[in-house]
Amino acid sequence: MSRKIELGDRVKDKVSGATGVVTGITEWITGCDTLTIAPSVKEDGKVPDGVYIDINRAEVIERNAVIIETDVESRVGRNDKVGGPQTHGAPDRRSR
Repeated sequence: MSRKIELGDRVKDKVSGATGVVTGITEWITGCDTLTIAPSVKEDGKVPDGVYIDINRAEVIERNAVIIETDVESRVGRNDKVGGPQTHGAPDRRSR
């Protein structure tokens, strides 16, 4: 049994032939899961838009083609808050 497709894998769309690195995986309640793939920069230097394909159309051509550092603490400081609810947001204006 083959391993499932993961973020960072390089894939090829069996229908269009488009290739790129998986940058997003979306699971839908209907079961039609999709991948977002980032194609390579074109020869003219332009960056193409991401491509969305059904996961069943994807063929892995390289595992772990791109590995991104995801250790947030090493990039921002241990006490910096990144994402999620913030405790220092705008004042509550509902009482006005």
